[in-house]
Amino acid sequence: MSSFRILDNQKDITKSFTRLLYNAVNHLDGFGITDRTPLILESEVIRGCIRNLRNLGKRVRYITNIEDANIGSCKKISEIVELRHLDNIQGGIIINDFEYLGLLESRNDGPNSNPIHIYSKNKWLVEQQRLIFDMLWEKAIPAKIRVKQIEQGLERDVCELITDENSITTKYEQALRSLVKELCIFYSASEGDVPNERIVQKISEIIIHISKSKLKDIKIIIIVLTNGSINGTAPLTGFSHISQDYDVRIKYMTKEAVNFQLSRDLMILTVDRKELFISELKNFEDISRCIFENDINFTIHSNSGSVVSTYNTILEMLWRQDEIYKKSEMAITQLKLQDKLQKEFVHNFANGLRNPLQPILGFSEILVEKKEEFSRYGDVFDIINACAQKLAKHVNNMIAITEIENETFILNKETFDLVKLIRDITKQIKKNILSITKKNLSISTNVDSMMINADKNRIKFTIENVITNAVDIPNSNNIKILVETTRSSSSQNGDKNQCFVIVTIMDDGTGIDRMILPRLFSKFVADSRDGLGLGLYLAKNIIERHGGEMWAENNENGKGATIRFSLPIN
Repeated sequence: MSSFRILDNQKDITKSFTRLLYNAVNHLDGFGITDRTPLILESEVIRGCIRNLRNLGKRVRYITNIEDANIGSCKKISEIVELRHLDNIQGGIIINDFEYLGLLESRNDGPNSNPIHIYSKNKWLVEQQRLIFDMLWEKAIPAKIRVKQIEQGLERDVCELITDENSITTKYEQALRSLVKELCIFYSASEGDVPNERIVQKISEIIIHISKSKLKDIKIIIIVLTNGSINGTAPLTGFSHISQDYDVRIKYMTKEAVNFQLSRDLMILTVDRKELFISELKNFEDISRCIFENDINFTIHSNSGSVVSTYNTILEMLWRQDEIYKKSEMAITQLKLQDKLQKEFVHNFANGLRNPLQPILGFSEILVEKKEEFSRYGDVFDIINACAQKLAKHVNNMIAITEIENETFILNKETFDLVKLIRDITKQIKKNILSITKKNLSISTNVDSMMINADKNRIKFTIENVITNAVDIPNSNNIKILVETTRSSSSQNGDKNQCFVIVTIMDDGTGIDRMILPRLFSKFVADSRDGLGLGLYLAKNIIERHGGEMWAENNENGKGATIRFSLPIN
């Protein structure tokens, strides 16, 4: 059988049509005009073939014109196949996997005249017709939407891509001539060096297209988004030549303010909240005429209520976001100022406390040294001195924290013997604290001396703080200090050739609460009632600023905890 035939009698047409239906394997597509008594509803053979394909999970698609006259038939057809509507449909084709039957010519010579059809199995022709059908299918609208439009008397929704320059100009001019209440114009300039004056000029040309007799009653909203700096007077003066007669509201916004970036110039117009235009414009360097004269690459046009409403909402949010951004900038500035004032207050407050503390500490230390002369008040002197020492510690901690947060924390490094410093600290603690608490404090080291270059006062604070915490822990009777060296720290410090000294402070008390342990070195986290939760936070900061690390863990035997820190050895 030839792969290409002209059919001009009803018998051959019916035979080829039936064969094409039976031979459909994966899909069956077609388009054509639908009358009040379509063949698809009258023929059981056609319905049977379609039913068989649908049962196998295959698609059967059909495009037709749905009007008032055939709406009843089309509603029934949509129950059998996937149906879509297309205006001004002409001719008709049916395509299966590898066959094509199309109306070539319609004869009107007499009542018995038969139309002429073309039947083909030519692969190229079948693929060509399938491509045409797919293009029409994408352009057509679902039957349900078209039926709803007819039954409810709704305006037909349009959403189209327009690339022809004349058609773009015509669509814009029609929409602007019909403008009644509101025009919203959004313009985004991709280039940062485009002057505001040029943008104003182009937008003004859009407004000029509107009939001047209407403009006084129309609100015009303009949003200009640019990468460049904004001229503060531009919103006031840029449209002065038209704002006298029109209700024009303008906002110039930076893309940084709205976190919005575009690589091309874009213009969006909404007309009376009913019609939408989205146009990509040519680069400003290429624009020398009116914006509608060959200055637009392409335009998306729609009158769909949901689409236009969505873009109106987006533009309204963009308009409000500029105000929100300005308010947030003011709030952030205010917060920064308050934060600065708060830090200054804490620093000044702590300094104010430290000044009267100095004589208290000095005189209490003198009294402690002379307490043999005041034997009855020895305990009182010890308590006064201990409380003064603790108060001084809290004040110094507050000052150190403000220095860290204000980034004024400075290390005054010097070379000293770390082992000797630890021995001096433990000796002083035994004298001032352990003489009262009666706890045992021992030092173990594999070196007699350990010279390091560090801030001696800061390291002293760190060691005193950790040992004092260990002494204060309930049921802690034995505190051990271990000093040893290693080639690398216990965690991640990178250079394995670097030598470190590790200081370990271990107690046999109740241990660290498991809820607190992960946050132990955070600010204001305390494991005791009389602490402010600042000591370990500062200690860890001091060690890390020296290039070391600090960590803690509960002992494996369930008694007490261990805190370690490392420092690099130069």
